[in-house]
Amino acid sequence: MFKKTTALLTMAAFILFSASCTITTWKTREINTTADYPADGRKVLSVVKSSGEAVEFSNSSPGRIAGAAVVGEGVEVVRKRAEIARPVQSIKRRADGTIFQVTDSSGRVHAIEKVLKEEPDKLTVEMVYRTYERVSIPLSDVRLLRYKKTNAVLTFAAVMLTAFAALAIWVSIEESKH
Repeated sequence: MFKKTTALLTMAAFILFSASCTITTWKTREINTTADYPADGRKVLSVVKSSGEAVEFSNSSPGRIAGAAVVGEGVEVVRKRAEIARPVQSIKRRADGTIFQVTDSSGRVHAIEKVLKEEPDKLTVEMVYRTYERVSIPLSDVRLLRYKKTNAVLTFAAVMLTAFAALAIWVSIEESKH
């Protein structure tokens, strides 16, 4: 009996935790007044300021609502035009033949967005890299906010489904004894 009960509880926990992936979603909200501010502690994926500047956060380390501000480590994608002298140590290409990575003669690896010009003595490229910076953005300066929201209906359904499955298994175990 103890093994069956343990198996039942393990299965119920597995179903509930599996469903937890579907019960939260990323919502976008326009912020016009203080009534539009999300609750403290909410995870934030991106912010568009009133000035039009966009601040992104990573999925693995999202920003958070703390009081009347969004705080976290913002990710900025920087595009930079550069010339890489030839010869180079290696050039990596995608299946379609476009260059996506170049290792220069000093061993430095460059992530390439696109090749602007290819000459015998140099490559002119547009490079892309990410920078991370701690930010604190007042909610009064935020126009759009993408944050994580729990779906109450799906959460309730997942809990009820798990409870019903556990009850059905328990009843079948009890009936099999008789």
